[in-house]
Amino acid sequence: MNVLDKSIVEAIRSTYAAPTPESISSKSAERQGVMARTQSRVSEALKDTASDAMASIQSLVGKTMDARTDKDLSMEELAEQSAKENAIYRSSLGITESLKEGGGEAYRSNANTDAGGVQLPDGKVPEYRVYESPDEMSDVEILARTIEAETRGEPYKGKIAVGATIANRAAAGSYGEGLKGVILKKGQFSPWNSYTGGAEGEQGQDMMKIKPSKDSYKAAMSILAGKYEDPTGGATHYLNESVSQPDWLDDMKGRQRGTKKIGRHTFGNADSETTYDGKHWVTNRDGVAVSPRPKARPLGLMAK
Repeated sequence: MNVLDKSIVEAIRSTYAAPTPESISSKSAERQGVMARTQSRVSEALKDTASDAMASIQSLVGKTMDARTDKDLSMEELAEQSAKENAIYRSSLGITESLKEGGGEAYRSNANTDAGGVQLPDGKVPEYRVYESPDEMSDVEILARTIEAETRGEPYKGKIAVGATIANRAAAGSYGEGLKGVILKKGQFSPWNSYTGGAEGEQGQDMMKIKPSKDSYKAAMSILAGKYEDPTGGATHYLNESVSQPDWLDDMKGRQRGTKKIGRHTFGNADSETTYDGKHWVTNRDGVAVSPRPKARPLGLMAK
């Protein structure tokens, strides 16, 4: 065998020979070195990426703050502004002191003792109770419970709007006699359907047990004292269009007097162009309505 042949044989033996402890250790160390260098490079790359990302975010925030104007408000500022506007609106209704926890004064005025012929409970929230019949309820109680049922989740202005519409109906004279007569007339206020039988009880609520909120009592007392401005413009009808589409809706929307959207409700008059003054009626309870009665039409109004 010549030298070339021996070299080939040795190369083959070296390539296919069983690994020795020394060769294994050498190769393992080499792999670990490669892995360590790779991890180091990946770590450095991630640090650079994170640093670049943070720098980009900080730059964006800086540009946003620089572009901010005085008109931009935070959520806290918006909440504070909303509270101020609500307080101003309540003040315009003659309410000068908020109710206290557990029942306090709704407002300080002679309206506490005389609200158009109806004695108010000293401006305090009546003690909650479950009634057997609406006949046992005062005007404050039945009005507050109706406002609560019709406007749960609505702004205070929406509560005044519903109470004003009830007073406007009483002023009209054709929707029932007095506030209770209006509220309890069959088919007019859906929360009372379970009691009056309107719409076969559909949408009726347990009005004997319902507990009015402080704002609902405030609104009821303001209406009965005549201490409010009617935001509906003398409306006799309202509805939540996302819940109900009665046959009189087109008539109401077609009136020249127009409609007003307050909260989730649309207010107007489906019977005529007449504007009723419930505030005048409330403060002159001897009963003379200030506007002519509208022509008769089927009831079933005030659908929710």
